[in-house]
Amino acid sequence: MVAGLIVLAACGGGGGDPTGEAAAPLAGQEAQPIASGPTPEQRVSTGGSWLGTLGDRVVFGFILQDGRHSLLFSPPGDETMLAGFIQGGGELSATRFTSRTRSYPFGAAALDSQLAAGVDAESMVGTAQEAGGAAEPLLLKYLAYYGAPPMLQSVAGRYNAQSSFGAPGVFTLSEDGQLRGGGDPAQCALSGQLTAAQGNHVFAVSLRFVGPACAFPDQPFTGLAFHHPAALQRLYITVADAQETAGLLFVGDRQ
Repeated sequence: MVAGLIVLAACGGGGGDPTGEAAAPLAGQEAQPIASGPTPEQRVSTGGSWLGTLGDRVVFGFILQDGRHSLLFSPPGDETMLAGFIQGGGELSATRFTSRTRSYPFGAAALDSQLAAGVDAESMVGTAQEAGGAAEPLLLKYLAYYGAPPMLQSVAGRYNAQSSFGAPGVFTLSEDGQLRGGGDPAQCALSGQLTAAQGNHVFAVSLRFVGPACAFPDQPFTGLAFHHPAALQRLYITVADAQETAGLLFVGDRQ
């Protein structure tokens, strides 16, 4: 199964999304904040996890205090699927979030994007605009997770994975944050590292596809990994290459 996932990556497969099963809990009642997390008044920063809408699309992800962010989005009017993600850097204060970032829609070219929103303890309200498109309203609500921020040991294990390039597979995470995908190293295999980042339930990620058959041989991909708000056994990984032309999503459910 992993070999199939790696083969599609090596062939440069671009279309598809990780299916509605992976995305559906982002929307509706299943995505409500988990009780016993820090309230907005208890938080020490405006960084954290957010859920809301971008126009008629559902959006969920993380914005860190240093402005780094990854936001998954659904197709217009369909909260049961994933259609891409927004990733980049920006500036976040107690009252404002601004970013010139990149949007990575599945099956289409990456686009420059701008985010601008006012921030308070519970919400972000503003606009998002992709290059060549009209500004769309952005409304995000803060999500509280339960428990302490995770340690690398808490996410170690073996994961059944789906990906934005359309194939299922398996990857493993060790207790020191090493990520390994199966496949033939003589063709194309996945290697990476997770490290602790700011905020609850989020990690910085670096990945490489290693092997002569890879579409991006030994090129670095970087991004963020974070838990689903209502299913802490589910891990999302969003990464982009250094040129910000290719973005990849992995959705892993721990076995």
